[in-house]
Amino acid sequence: ISASLFRRSKYAERLVPLIDFMTAESDELALANRSVVNADVLARIRLIRYAQPVLLAGSQRLAFVDGTSRLIASPYQGVAPDSLASIDGTPRYVMTVENLTTFHELSSSQDRSAGALILYTAGQPSPSFISCYQRIAQSTGCQRFLHWGDVDGKGIEIAGRLADALKAATGLG
Repeated sequence: ISASLFRRSKYAERLVPLIDFMTAESDELALANRSVVNADVLARIRLIRYAQPVLLAGSQRLAFVDGTSRLIASPYQGVAPDSLASIDGTPRYVMTVENLTTFHELSSSQDRSAGALILYTAGQPSPSFISCYQRIAQSTGCQRFLHWGDVDGKGIEIAGRLADALKAATGLG
């Protein structure tokens, strides 16, 4: 929609504050300085952003909300974040990776018997990724979480967001 209307794929996201103001349920909410979730605001005008698949690499078994389960395919597998209920078993560690090339290199060279679980964050993790990450953290009982990110401001921000999500879900800091 954004590309067809504005010839820029991300332009609609810049309009979120204006759309929030125009579609607020009351004048008080419209004028309040509040934090909003972009996807929630855009959904009010029927612009839905579908969640990017979560890419996982490892030897664990995925349990889905529909009751099915299967081993993670080699070298990695993508799943809809809302479809994943839990991970069966406890990995030696869970590593999130910010960069796709690094994720590909790690997942294709991974010794699957080592017991690691590797997740691709797709840069800044989306709300759907965060909730999936929290379900994974709660279900595995794993105590060792690592992050491979860029060493810049955004990379530090991403690592902090993942740490906050982990702490909220498991108490691990």
